[in-house]
Amino acid sequence: MLLKAKPELAHRKKFLCDKQAICSRPHLPPSQQQQQQQQQQQQQQQQQQQQQQQQQQQQQQQQQQQQQQQQQQLPRLGARKALTTCHRARFPFLL
Repeated sequence: MLLKAKPELAHRKKFLCDKQAICSRPHLPPSQQQQQQQQQQQQQQQQQQQQQQQQQQQQQQQQQQQQQQQQQQLPRLGARKALTTCHRARFPFLL
């Protein structure tokens, strides 16, 4: 039983050491902390810009799709214009 427990203990010690190393990271001199924060902010801004660019691209794609749909509808309108004037008076929404 003791032999089996030893590797686990070693692993736990290592884990605690790693945890301490992670915990000790924020305790840098203030100048370095500011640099890190600035870098993080810059990265966030870049990500936001990328997202905005992606949204713009999506909007452009949607506009292109709408234009294509309008072009597809144009030939159909020609057939509707062949209706009589009587129909035009009664059903203006068919134009």
